[in-house]
Amino acid sequence: MVACFDVPQADRFQVIEELPAGMLVCDRHYMAPEQRSDDVVIFQITAGRERSDETRARFYARLTEELQSSVGIRPADVMVIITTNRLGEWSFSDGVPANATRQSDATTR
Repeated sequence: MVACFDVPQADRFQVIEELPAGMLVCDRHYMAPEQRSDDVVIFQITAGRERSDETRARFYARLTEELQSSVGIRPADVMVIITTNRLGEWSFSDGVPANATRQSDATTR
């Protein structure tokens, strides 16, 4: 994500969840030229801002290349869902909206 999705190096907020067999329901054929296997991996990414079509395409390609070369996951088994939102829809701590925190940080500098 740092190399291809314009994410800062220290931006580390990740949840990794492995589900038991049978707990992930995924249509093997939906919008997939090659049928998905039981090894399907779904990435749900929440981004604070939208990326260009070119940036997203570069990220998808790099992700599938890296997964195939490092752990043998077939590109057909990789699904990515990117959702974007605004800064005010985040609260990083103390129940304070992130946009209020940023405004507060700017006034104390």
